[in-house]
Amino acid sequence: MLLRYLVFRVGRALVTLALMSMMVFGLTRLMGDPVSLLVAIDASEELREQTRERLGLDGSLTEQFTDFVLSALQGDFGNSIYRSMSSRDLLLDALPATLLLAAVAAAIAILVGVSIGVVASLKPRSWLDTVVSSISMAGVSMPEFWIALLLIFWLAVGLGLVPTSGSGTWLHLVMPAIVLAIRPIGSIAQVTRSSMIDQMRADYVVTAYAKGLKTPTIVRRHVLKNAGIPVVTMGGVEIADLMTGAIVVETIFNWPGVGRLASHAMQTIDYPVIQTVVFWAALITIVMNLLVDLSYAWLDPRTRQETR
Repeated sequence: MLLRYLVFRVGRALVTLALMSMMVFGLTRLMGDPVSLLVAIDASEELREQTRERLGLDGSLTEQFTDFVLSALQGDFGNSIYRSMSSRDLLLDALPATLLLAAVAAAIAILVGVSIGVVASLKPRSWLDTVVSSISMAGVSMPEFWIALLLIFWLAVGLGLVPTSGSGTWLHLVMPAIVLAIRPIGSIAQVTRSSMIDQMRADYVVTAYAKGLKTPTIVRRHVLKNAGIPVVTMGGVEIADLMTGAIVVETIFNWPGVGRLASHAMQTIDYPVIQTVVFWAALITIVMNLLVDLSYAWLDPRTRQETR
């Protein structure tokens, strides 16, 4: 049964990835003509056609899409229009910085979000619950660029504790990781609190108390796992967002990751780089959703039967 569940989920993920590749190709073509940025305004039509041919943009959309798919299946997404490198190599160069930033931010978000969510759930409607809920709501509501500017003003300019931007040391990682972690902390804390409160009211918890078990034991052995499915769902979504949605943060802090690469590619209408970055982002999101689905099967075996 578990193997059938796994095959079903993987098959659905592959179909989603194929549909996403079609959307990526179509949407990039709507962004504009990169040839207009490469040649002078008064350039001849012959020069424009030669440039299109050199970039592989002279064929029909069907031919271009076929070439894109065949190349993508071989791991080749074409060369950057503005740099003498393949778009895949550009992505691989920027990827470690983004993964490091996302990993640190995810660790902060999960540890802090789950912890304060559990603490708030143990005493609902208390002053502590009110404080945690208020902080969580504020974290979800505040835009990242505003938090980033505040941290730069306080930590970098005012106190001089960390560099304002760039990379190279762990101090450069502090502010972008905190900014990226704030929103997931709020989301994870809220979901953890709600799920824990629901589970703490369940009959098995009442029975555990009747047997003389203490609250920490009940929470650790029983409640956390049963409350885990909504938390895992939110955590998976947030981690995928951290790895694929850091464009604003990486641009503000001049962090040399995929987000900054994507920002530059969109400004210059660099088709191959945009397609590579978006394809990677879609792949990460699909993989994270697949891992979340598989974690359901471990947390709740009943979900293995959902293969419709």
